[in-house]
Amino acid sequence: MKGLIYKITCRTTQQSYIGKTRSTQRQRWYQHCSDAKRGSDKDLHQAIREYGDAAFQMTTLQEWDDISNEALQAAETYFITEHNTFHNGYNMQVNRNAPYPSVLVETRAQVSEHLQSKIKGLMSASLSHNTQLAYQRTLKNLDQYLNGQKLTDSELAIYITYLHDTGKSPATIGQVVAAVKWRLKKADETLHLPVTDTILSGIRREGRDRGRGQVDGLTWQDVERICLLAEMKNTLAGLRDAAMIRLMSDCLLRVSEVVAVNVEDFQEKTLTLRSSKTDQESIGESLYVCDTTRNVLDRYRERAEITDGALFRHIRRGDNIQPNRITAHSARRIIKKRAADAGVKGCISGHSLRVGSAVSLAQAGATVVDMQVAGRWKSSGMPAHYAKAELAERGAIARFKDGKSG
Repeated sequence: MKGLIYKITCRTTQQSYIGKTRSTQRQRWYQHCSDAKRGSDKDLHQAIREYGDAAFQMTTLQEWDDISNEALQAAETYFITEHNTFHNGYNMQVNRNAPYPSVLVETRAQVSEHLQSKIKGLMSASLSHNTQLAYQRTLKNLDQYLNGQKLTDSELAIYITYLHDTGKSPATIGQVVAAVKWRLKKADETLHLPVTDTILSGIRREGRDRGRGQVDGLTWQDVERICLLAEMKNTLAGLRDAAMIRLMSDCLLRVSEVVAVNVEDFQEKTLTLRSSKTDQESIGESLYVCDTTRNVLDRYRERAEITDGALFRHIRRGDNIQPNRITAHSARRIIKKRAADAGVKGCISGHSLRVGSAVSLAQAGATVVDMQVAGRWKSSGMPAHYAKAELAERGAIARFKDGKSG
């Protein structure tokens, strides 16, 4: 989101006020004047009433096209300190909980340097570890393609067209553009990409059927068959794999989420997901865990003697449990192997359990909103796509023309 830091100075007293806003400078000034008329007791608003709004001048100190709330708060704190508007101005307080401490700085250049460093750190923290790795791989491939050539709008447009011609999905190609924009922001560089953005829009329209529907879902029925077979092996590895697959199916977990689960994340019938792709601020979400899954988890933990820390751990031959948690790569391999052992056909991946649960929810009569909430999708488009066949059977034509019940 856009943001700016502004300064309001009273020509009569030569005292100033520093503030931040997501709106325009003009809109924020009108708001201050409105607050003053309503009788606000803030120092700035009292001064506006006393000296009149014509006695004040407002300027923008710094502006960003995209800045987080945390970084914008840090910027405000720095400028309040630099201009000394807390001790000798109209700022009534400094946010002591700002992400960067209030320290004395001598020059505007130092403020800018501190801010840019902080913003870069916040940008990195705003992406999950897996997303950062994906961006790094994507950018490495792009750099190899450029082979020392300077990145331009036209070169990037040619590159994504090449990827499209080789059969890459719009999602994969979109990630390339997103990674480039992310790197530019981190480096505080500007590169307008009108040609690339236009080409990408065309790729998304023309290739909308690519990359979707290639992964087959593991429905609740599939999961039951897979897990029962794994449990029947009577090994610790079988119990671990069954517990992991059941938990992913119940909570619609991503691979990156399930490998990060700790014993302490469980409370009675719920799993607390500390952070996820759609919750990178780590607010946390509570997800319901079915009785059967809890029973298998308890059996696995008891046999493995796991009382705290990482839940799903590496197991060596002879059922020797290790202290380190399994990797995302290992989890994907386990899912594919257990599905193959149970005779499940199709293209199975770590994403198959989310897809399959969405399909199963639709078959059980859940709405698209129910599926969206359960899977923590940002929009209803993805679950609706996964379960489009099941939803069609409950659609208006099926219910009203063919007489099927919803």
